Amino acid sequence: KKGLMSASSEVDVFLGKSRIQDQLIAEHWAIKVGDFWYEIAGTSKNDDNIDNMIEVHTDDAKYYEIRHLGKVCISRENLVQWNRRWLENHSFYAFNGDNCQLYAKHFAWEFLGINIGTQNETIGNYAVGAGVGAMIVGFLAIATGIFIKGNRH
Repeated sequence: KKGLMSASSEVDVFLGKSRIQDQLIAEHWAIKVGDFWYEIAGTSKNDDNIDNMIEVHTDDAKYYEIRHLGKVCISRENLVQWNRRWLENHSFYAFNGDNCQLYAKHFAWEFLGINIGTQNETIGNYAVGAGVGAMIVGFLAIATGIFIKGNRH
């Protein structure tokens, strides 16, 4: 049957991104292995603490961006086992944690050896960067004020 993987078949892996309704920049991510998309259900803060579930489908039209990540040799059974382990370790959905993006990130690392930065990581890095930048600006303002004040006396 087309799309089912045997132990020796090499299949393409894709990352799909779709917009989350009522969110300005948040995205829902899914992984396509062969002909099938695998994605964590849940797309909003309202879904926090529900049981994580992996939905499987073949609808490419759900995604505004589809990016080829590479090829992988994986059997259907190995994929099912990996998905079970992932769900055991990430039982509950969290909008800013155990979600679709973390699933895609872990899959890409486990099977392709590539690190995909999630939006939570990117936004967190910007926030840390902005905080460090603000501290530096504050320090420079204080230091400059002291220096200028020191020159006046």
